[in-house]
Amino acid sequence: MTAAAAAVTAAFLLVGCQSFSSVRVEYPGTVVGSVIPDMGLHESMTFGDITLCIDGSGSEAAQIDSVEVPEGSTLEITAFSVADQGVGLGNDRITLIDAGFDPDERTLTRPCSDKESGRLIVEASRSTNETASADELIVHYSATDGGSERTLRIPYAIALCAPGDEQTEHCT
Repeated sequence: MTAAAAAVTAAFLLVGCQSFSSVRVEYPGTVVGSVIPDMGLHESMTFGDITLCIDGSGSEAAQIDSVEVPEGSTLEITAFSVADQGVGLGNDRITLIDAGFDPDERTLTRPCSDKESGRLIVEASRSTNETASADELIVHYSATDGGSERTLRIPYAIALCAPGDEQTEHCT
């Protein structure tokens, strides 16, 4: 066997042994934006209206591993949690824990075929003197039974306005 053939065979065997999950997390919502005026430095803002669901048979579950903002964004995600039902929380100046959510709860089981979606609850803050913003949320997840990590980009824009910011649209 040639070296090239051996490399192709090894790559095929390696890929064949990996676990690829069919679990896909979906964002069934539309493009959303939240502009919050007069946010204090390091003041927490919790967003509880971000819908998520599992696109699959309903027997699968996903572990939300992390929630990030795009590189270059100034918003800081300080905590997140997952709830499998509506939470009755919109956008509130409160920490995730004070709102009654466990930041260790990160499993989503709600299928998209249900009438009610699950929720991603995100706590964010402003860590500089400037207005903090991000134009989307990046969610990394994997199947709870193993498999490769996947990424979902949610078109959920957030701006936490610095007090007195008259330059940023909608901050005044």
